[in-house]
Amino acid sequence: MNIYTLIVNFILILPCMVFFISDVLNIKHLSNNIPEEFQTYYNKDSYIKSQLYLKSNTLFNILCSVYLLFIQLLFLNLGGFVKLNEFVKSFNFNYIISGILFTSIIILFNNILQIPFQLYRVFIIEEDFGFNKMTMRLFFTDLIKSYIINILIVNILIVTILFCLNSFSKYAWGIIFIFIILFEIFIACIAPITIMPLFNKYTPMKEGILKDAIAHYLQKENLNMQGIFIIDGSKRSTKTNAFLTGFWKFKRIVFFDTLIQNHTKEEILSILGHEVGHYKLHHITKNLALSFISTAVMLSVFALLINRTWVYTAFMLSNYSLYAGLIFINILYMPINLIMNIIGNYLSRKYEYQADLYSIKTYKNADSMIHGLKKLSVDNLSNLTPHKFKVFLNYTHPTIINRIQAIQKEVKKYKE
Repeated sequence: MNIYTLIVNFILILPCMVFFISDVLNIKHLSNNIPEEFQTYYNKDSYIKSQLYLKSNTLFNILCSVYLLFIQLLFLNLGGFVKLNEFVKSFNFNYIISGILFTSIIILFNNILQIPFQLYRVFIIEEDFGFNKMTMRLFFTDLIKSYIINILIVNILIVTILFCLNSFSKYAWGIIFIFIILFEIFIACIAPITIMPLFNKYTPMKEGILKDAIAHYLQKENLNMQGIFIIDGSKRSTKTNAFLTGFWKFKRIVFFDTLIQNHTKEEILSILGHEVGHYKLHHITKNLALSFISTAVMLSVFALLINRTWVYTAFMLSNYSLYAGLIFINILYMPINLIMNIIGNYLSRKYEYQADLYSIKTYKNADSMIHGLKKLSVDNLSNLTPHKFKVFLNYTHPTIINRIQAIQKEVKKYKE
């Protein structure tokens, strides 16, 4: 083993250690005392259940992470990448087909490793806590669909990068950057109408009081939608959610059927106001811009390292292999990716506060917004008091209690 391989080992171990620390701190931060804001929403038994749910998921995540890390380290240090590269080259395909095969085998191998853990999470943990509604058939159908979509998207990118690097020299990375930007926008536009319906049935909301109220609010906000849809989230889980997706004429408002069943019209409209806030305040565009910046940083690292001999030495390859180099640098990029995710999560939490305030300013019903948030938390057994480091590292949303306090502070400001 050389010094570069040791560095790769450390890079693989580092994120696992950081997340392990955050998980341990999060569990130790639990308290049996129900927060004051939730005294009427939880009794002692149901609150303990929410904490048991957190502990079960956390301990399971740690076990899963350690197992996958062990396999990754074993694969690396026993020369797995070398053997895989030799296997791919034995077919004497051209560089593009070889790259597709190399990448697809790694993705498939990684997916197969995770299947037992995904099964346990869905059919043991989620089942035990009353969330799971998924059948075994649906589980594997989703899995196959996800794999096909994932492998297709990844290989489109791999093929483009390989082609550009082999066909262009000076402008290759610039062309790759432009392609990825256009591809991301394309996926964001078509996903609501082509990819997402592969997993859930999208049913236009029926005419009635709720739809009229939603249409009135959207008209007041001068927001045109392709449609207002309800998806059959209940066929997979009892958890609730809502979201606004797509750009331009592809925009859709989507409600889980579980949300419609469990929330009042006022609460649903407050939640809608939050999702509209994301759009009106340009959060979707800003997130896309951040994704472009992240892509630029990543491609800069790729351009810097792709021809470095030590990169291939680190993974025990004696010969230069462009498609393998893309996978290797993706692994080396993990610490930077962790930092980029922390920045993205910080901005996302900031946007969530802004969207909440947009809702109460436009729909003007802070009580419904607060009640809706509380019910969403209870319905999903959310952790009400996560550790600050866990929030900093993982959370795309502020804690529910912090969101409620921010809304109450804003309401108080209006009254003064």
